[in-house]
Amino acid sequence: MRFFEILFFCFTSLALILLFLIKMRDRKYLLIALGLLGLSLAGHVLIEKTRWQMFPAIAFSVLLSGYIGFTFFIKKNPETRKSGRWLWIAAVGIFVLSILPPSLFPVPTLQNPTGPYSVGTTSFEWVDENRIETLSPDSVENRKIMVQVWYPAEIQADSQLAPYMEQLDITGPVLATQFSLPGFLFDHIALAKTHAYLNVPVSDSEGRYPVLVFSHGWTGVRTQNTYQAEELASHGYVVVAPDHTYGAGIVVFPDGSAAFNNPALLPENASSEEEYDRVVRVLGQAWVSDLQFVLDEVELLNNGENPSIFTNKLDLTRVGLFGHSTGGGAVIEACSLDGRCKAGLTEDAWMVPFSREMLSDGVEQPFFFMQSENWSDERNTRLFESLFTNSYSSINRKLSITGTKHYDFTDIPMLTPLAPLIGLKGPINAQRGLSIVNAYTLDFFNQTLKNIPSPLFDGQSPDYPETNLSSATYPVD
Repeated sequence: MRFFEILFFCFTSLALILLFLIKMRDRKYLLIALGLLGLSLAGHVLIEKTRWQMFPAIAFSVLLSGYIGFTFFIKKNPETRKSGRWLWIAAVGIFVLSILPPSLFPVPTLQNPTGPYSVGTTSFEWVDENRIETLSPDSVENRKIMVQVWYPAEIQADSQLAPYMEQLDITGPVLATQFSLPGFLFDHIALAKTHAYLNVPVSDSEGRYPVLVFSHGWTGVRTQNTYQAEELASHGYVVVAPDHTYGAGIVVFPDGSAAFNNPALLPENASSEEEYDRVVRVLGQAWVSDLQFVLDEVELLNNGENPSIFTNKLDLTRVGLFGHSTGGGAVIEACSLDGRCKAGLTEDAWMVPFSREMLSDGVEQPFFFMQSENWSDERNTRLFESLFTNSYSSINRKLSITGTKHYDFTDIPMLTPLAPLIGLKGPINAQRGLSIVNAYTLDFFNQTLKNIPSPLFDGQSPDYPETNLSSATYPVD
C-alpha cells in the first residue's frame, strides 16, 4: 500500500483502540486520532488519488467518525457497556475486512532500474504500406501497429513520469476479461508510476546505443514487460516494443480507435492438427513480419527519414530481439530470416505457429532460452528441443527457473498477491523472479552485443540457486 493509505489505516486502528480502551474523561484523545485520520485521508485523496479498493475502508472511517463524534457528548452508563463491547468487536471485524481489497490489489510498484541512466519513453503509430492486414476479416487496410520505445534519457526540470499503460480506461476492462476477471479490477493500475519519463531527450552520454526489440505473447501488450524494458534502458539500450495488432489483447491508437484480439487466429475446434497449424501459421507469419517491419522503421528513425529524437542515436550493428511466449517464437524465426538480428532471447517460447524449416536448420546467432519450471505441452517441447539441438552457436544456453510459471516473466506477478491462487504465477517471490530474469537478460545482451563477459553463463550461479543452466548438444563429427 502507499504512504497515506498506510497512515490512514494506522490512524483508523488507533481510533478503534482508543474508543474501547480509554475512559470517558480522556476521550479528547479520540478527537486527536480523528484529526490525524482526517489528515491522512485528505493526503490519500488529494495527493495519492483514491481508488475503488479503498472505498469500503473510507466508508467505514466515515461511520466510525460519526459514531465517535456522537458518543463524545454522551456518557455511557454501565448497562450499555456490554453491548458497546460487542459493537466494538463487530467494528474491528468490519475494519479488518475493509483492509483486504487494497492489500490484495495494491497499486503496482515496478522494480527500480539498476543502471546508471535515467529512462525515457515515447510511442509511435506505424503503418506498413507493403502489407495488407491479414489478421482481421473486417480489415482491408494496411497493417498498422503501435510501438513503444524505452531509452537512456536526459531528464529535465519539467519532465513527467509516463503512465504504466496508455488509455487504461479502454484497455483495462479488456485485459481483465481475458483472465475471467471483472472489468473494473485493473482500474487502479492507472495510479501506478513507472520509472520512465515521457518524451524526454535521449542521453548524450554515448554516441549510439544498441537496440533491442521486444515481442509480447498472445493476448499480451507491449507494456507487459515494462520492468525489463526499463532495466535494459537504464543500462544503455534502446528497447522497442510493438503491439501485434489483433494478436495483442487490445491495441488503442492515438485517434481512440481500438483493435481487439481475434480469437479465431487460434481456433479451438480445428478439424485436425494440420488444419490448426495452417491457421496459426498466418498469425506467426504476421508477427515475424511485424518484427522485420519494426527493424525497417528503426533504420528510418536513425537516418532521419522518420524525424524523431533517435536520429543518429542508434547502433544498428548491435541489434538483439527478445520475446515472451508467442513473441519468443516470433523472435526465433525473425532472427533465422534476418541477419540484422545479432542475438536473441526467449521466455517460454511457443513454437507451434512458426516455421518448421528453422527447427532443422537452427539459428546462427547466439541465443538464450529462458523457461519457467512447468509450462508448455509435449508438442511444443518437442519442437523447441529440435531447434535447440540444431542451433550450434557456442553461446547458446537454456535456463529453467524453479518456482516460476508462464507469466512470471511479465509484470503480472506485481499486480496482485492473488496471482498464485488464480494460476498467474508460481510460488517464487515476485521480486525475486523478476530480478533473476533481469540479471540473465542484461548479462546475455551485454555479452553478445557489448562484449562484456558474464560469469552467469559459465555454469550454475551461486547467486541464483533457483536456476538450472544447460548448453546445446553439439553434433558429433
